[in-house]
Amino acid sequence: MGAVNALYKVLAPIADFALDAGLSVREIKSIFQITSVKLLADRQIKQGQRRSISAISARTGISRNEISRIIKMTALMRLQALERAHPPTNRVLSAWCSISEFVKADGQPADLKIFGEGVSFNLLVKKYGRGLPTRAILDELVRAGSIEIIKKNTVRLKAEAAVNDALKSNIVGEFGERSADLLAAMLSNIRSFGGHRFIFKIKGTVASERAVAAIRREISSRTHQLSPVSYGWVSQNNARRHQYNSGGKGHTVSVTVIYSDQPNIVARKPKKSSVRRRNLHRNFS
Repeated sequence: MGAVNALYKVLAPIADFALDAGLSVREIKSIFQITSVKLLADRQIKQGQRRSISAISARTGISRNEISRIIKMTALMRLQALERAHPPTNRVLSAWCSISEFVKADGQPADLKIFGEGVSFNLLVKKYGRGLPTRAILDELVRAGSIEIIKKNTVRLKAEAAVNDALKSNIVGEFGERSADLLAAMLSNIRSFGGHRFIFKIKGTVASERAVAAIRREISSRTHQLSPVSYGWVSQNNARRHQYNSGGKGHTVSVTVIYSDQPNIVARKPKKSSVRRRNLHRNFS
């Protein structure tokens, strides 16, 4: 149970990131399956064993046929498999951008009436929304900022995918690298108690914003002091290793400093909204 509870905690921020990135649970599951199979296959090779599909199946519970398919997959095939698992919101947006029925003569997505006869947003959702109600898809895409209601019964496309704008920048790659390094270091500590990867955490409550600002400044200054010193150590030792190379494999060294703060928010029971949800069918049909 300890491992299960730990995994729930680890996966919570990963799921938070993935959903903001517009990935469906099916895509997350597919990525996890592919990663697990490739990890075990690579581990077998590194340990001098022959690749055993049956052994991987016994360890993961994935069928041997599926494991064989994953091992043979190219990067393009993996991408295509994930595209088929897109969530209904992104499937709707993708069809809106590519299906001739829903684009203008110049190839750009047309403005669509929400309900009514002929080509409409309702028709788009019925064809590509995997059975979900039109109102649910509409509300979610408006909330995500992917579409906007420009008239009483008309919507316009704003983005080709329901993705948090903050995740469209290059910082996503940095997030992946840093998160992977942190988790690998902590996993190493679990596997080898006498290992040399150290991660420390101090947690407490600070009463005033002024004290928090002072802590931020102090930690920031210490970090800036540590960074060039650490880089200098690594550079000097790297030069010495080349100068006095004894034929050893050497060691890969990394230094990571992580700091975060956020206000403690007391959860309040949400008030019942007095605004009634509009019946779009009644208004537009």
